[in-house]
Amino acid sequence: MRTTREPAACRLIESILRDARHDVTAMLAGVLTDYDYLEAASAARIPILMLRCGRDPLVNAGLTRTIAVMRPNPNFTLVDIPPGGHCANLDANDAFRAALLVFLARVSPAPER
Repeated sequence: MRTTREPAACRLIESILRDARHDVTAMLAGVLTDYDYLEAASAARIPILMLRCGRDPLVNAGLTRTIAVMRPNPNFTLVDIPPGGHCANLDANDAFRAALLVFLARVSPAPER
């Protein structure tokens, strides 16, 4: 299964994976798959943005518990990006950018004049 349908993004991801150090990737995969961040994330008092992309079914299948735990946190924002895949910044960059800008405008202090 591809992470994106965009040809240019596919080439970029393939290049990154081809050039990655496999020993480091294996070490990170082992650490990240065993780490449960929900307790710390649900207690966080900083703004948290989660992007749920419509073309990322494997990740979305695992988000039910995460979203249920995070929703009560007033600092948590969930934004759906229907055309996005696992790499939304590459394959739905306009929607990704818009979601990020709206979120940052809401959570960033106004500049001093």
